[in-house]
Amino acid sequence: MEGRVICTSQNNHPYVRELLSLILNKKEFNQLSDLVDQLNGQLRALEVLGVTKDKYAAFLLPMVESALPSDTLIIWERTRTENASEDPLNSLLLFLKREIESEQRISMAKKTFNNQHEAIKTAGPTATCLMINEKQKQKEKIRSCIWCGKNHTSLECFKLSSITITERREILKKKKACVLCLKPGHHAKVCRFYIKCYVCGQKHSPVLCTAAVEPKSVKETTLQNLSQDMKTVQQTLLQTVAVKIYNGNRSTIVRALFDSGSQRSYIKSEVAEQLGLSAVRTEEISHSLFGGLSVSFKKYNVYDFKIESLDSEVKLKMSALEQSVICKNVPKVNESHDFVKKILDKHGIHLTDRDCISKDIELLIGADFSGLLITESFVQLENGLTAIKTKLGWTLQGKTCLVGSNIVTSLFCLQNIKDFWDLEVLGINDPTQVQSKQQKEEEVMTSFEENIQVNTEGRYEVHLPWKTGHEDIQSNEQLAIRRLESITKKLTASGKFDDYNNVLGEWERSGIIEEVPVEEKNKEGVHYLPHRAVMKESSLTTKLRPVYDASAKDSNGMSLNSCLDKGVNFLDKIPNLLTGFRKGYIGITADIAKAFLQISVTPQDRDYLRFVWWKDNTCEEIKVYRHCRVVFGLTASPFLLSATISHHLNQVTEQKDTADILARSFYVDNLVTSLDSIEQTQKFIQDAKRVMNEGKFDLRQWVTSPLEINETQNTVISILGLQWDTDTDELFVT
Repeated sequence: MEGRVICTSQNNHPYVRELLSLILNKKEFNQLSDLVDQLNGQLRALEVLGVTKDKYAAFLLPMVESALPSDTLIIWERTRTENASEDPLNSLLLFLKREIESEQRISMAKKTFNNQHEAIKTAGPTATCLMINEKQKQKEKIRSCIWCGKNHTSLECFKLSSITITERREILKKKKACVLCLKPGHHAKVCRFYIKCYVCGQKHSPVLCTAAVEPKSVKETTLQNLSQDMKTVQQTLLQTVAVKIYNGNRSTIVRALFDSGSQRSYIKSEVAEQLGLSAVRTEEISHSLFGGLSVSFKKYNVYDFKIESLDSEVKLKMSALEQSVICKNVPKVNESHDFVKKILDKHGIHLTDRDCISKDIELLIGADFSGLLITESFVQLENGLTAIKTKLGWTLQGKTCLVGSNIVTSLFCLQNIKDFWDLEVLGINDPTQVQSKQQKEEEVMTSFEENIQVNTEGRYEVHLPWKTGHEDIQSNEQLAIRRLESITKKLTASGKFDDYNNVLGEWERSGIIEEVPVEEKNKEGVHYLPHRAVMKESSLTTKLRPVYDASAKDSNGMSLNSCLDKGVNFLDKIPNLLTGFRKGYIGITADIAKAFLQISVTPQDRDYLRFVWWKDNTCEEIKVYRHCRVVFGLTASPFLLSATISHHLNQVTEQKDTADILARSFYVDNLVTSLDSIEQTQKFIQDAKRVMNEGKFDLRQWVTSPLEINETQNTVISILGLQWDTDTDELFVT
């Protein structure tokens, strides 16, 4: 096993961390011996690894002293002063040993000459003790739920939602329980608890309140009523303006918001797609929000474009981050009111935002560009509003009660208030009614096994794992076409268009994709997947591959991925795979060539895997294709591959030993295992190729170490997120 460790120089780190945690955390120990035992244990472990005391005594001694009780530390300081030593850490440990022995001797002396009073206290249980213990047990029983008898409080019982108020009172009456604290054994008049119902304010438990279920006490309110009541409520106008955005020959008018409190500018994703903008780069940003809150880092696309005032007098190049939603329902000034119109006309102010069709903010101009557009002109109006002139037009800000938008953001109730206290409404269900994760995975696997079959090519054919009761998804054809135009520009600019076109052409010749017949192009029940090119220079085989966006949402917010079950979580397999990889003398790894594309999809599901591409290099005519194999980009694809491999290996009868090793050694399409001898390894490679080839899976890129088989020509190989140096047979993290 020499050389089969991850990094020997780092093996002492756990012991050092544990040693420091004993000192720095200042744990409370019941006895001094507990602290000394743990210190000695960690020090001996470090010495076994070759880290001797002379390497750490200088900094460890004062920290060990700081962890000692104050009285022990005082005695130690006196002893150290009287008896100086060249090895103070060793002297400290010997001192602690003597102190522990002294404590043990004192403890034994106290037990031997215990007084009569202590003997009585430690005597066996008397009748009085038994009575007290029995009463204590009764008190513990009182803590159990009055409704179901289980070990939780009566207010937390899931059974409450199925019991009426009358039935609850009958149960309390039968069990002679208090209506305040819900505990048996006393009446509410003598209850020591002060409980006030938070629903009606009366003196009883909230679970017995009748006011919570009276329909008369709940006023049903509609959004229309709220809107009528709130017509004169003041709102604050923000600096909004209509602006023209254009990219080449494409242009659109959007509603923009000046926000000097934002360090960056943002453009709505829908507008970027409409203009066919291409991301020039990506940036990883964390947003700091009001109240000091911060969201986790996220990657954003950055777009370059041009903006122009509606009178075409001002033009400016901008860059902005992509955001799906910037701000909705920002109010506009209603100029139909006479006195506002007169004030604006008096000062010669025309608001371009009034004529903008869009109600949502589609461009946020942050502090990075707002300074270039703000002018020195502003007018303080008579009604308290302030008109500020920008190079893109006039804006208006301040408080107003004249809001043009008929949408009021409000909280309204169309149901009984009691529903807000139902646990089911909050998503909390009885554990007996909640289906476990394991059961769901078993159901998905059972459905998979029932539907998998071998087609006429001798290839495994599977169904997509649709969720039960999923909503219908729209075709998304127009989104796919817009994305096609965007990816075409990127591929052309990078010089990769022909390579991408050749990959799709090879797929069509191999039967991986097929052109949709003309008579089927307009059928219902189809879905189009946008796609993009992914470059991976570190890949040993495929440098450029199409990846399909099955998470692209339609106008209803649904995507193909949201309708499919993900299947089993494979991350749990990584620790066992890494352990198995380091278990034997020879490490072995390989992968399956184009693994997903070796599994056929049943014809009835293929129309949900449509996509568009060009007929030829002129990019003038669009052709409609659909996938015949499992698509790279579906959340269910890893599950379909792993389940198919597992199904195939379960069918093997002749080379069962090899099939068993393979069954526990795959992570999606990567094989990771180890064996003890050269002969075993060579035989395993031959048998594994033969077994997997029967299922149309080509195992390739074999690498072994220390046995020098390497089909990749690389000495450092990626293994489940780690790096494997095949020369030294060591794993490390980069």
